[in-house]
Amino acid sequence: MKIKVVFYIVSFLLTASLQGMAQSAPEAEALDSRNVKYRDVRTIESKQLHQDYTDSIVSIIDVRSPLEYKTIHIKGAVNIPLTSNTFIHSLSNSIRQAPDKKIVFY
Repeated sequence: MKIKVVFYIVSFLLTASLQGMAQSAPEAEALDSRNVKYRDVRTIESKQLHQDYTDSIVSIIDVRSPLEYKTIHIKGAVNIPLTSNTFIHSLSNSIRQAPDKKIVFY
């Protein structure tokens, strides 16, 4: 029972924080235009992310530690810790397995 409660609280907080961070299209485009180093990186609104997740057109990469991933993660997310020595290699493999999907990091 405690695990379900914690899961619901974490889910609620994650959803609330994503909605709070969601930006209108002009604001997102302004951020994208300032993104000089990573030109292929785009921001999307949380509603669009949810729809893409529901439609299975995104690959979700969880870049947190294995312990954090084991504690709670999004169903279907792949854990590739950002601090891992094999991050680039593992990410490349994930992209090869689903080349048509958008990549979402969290």
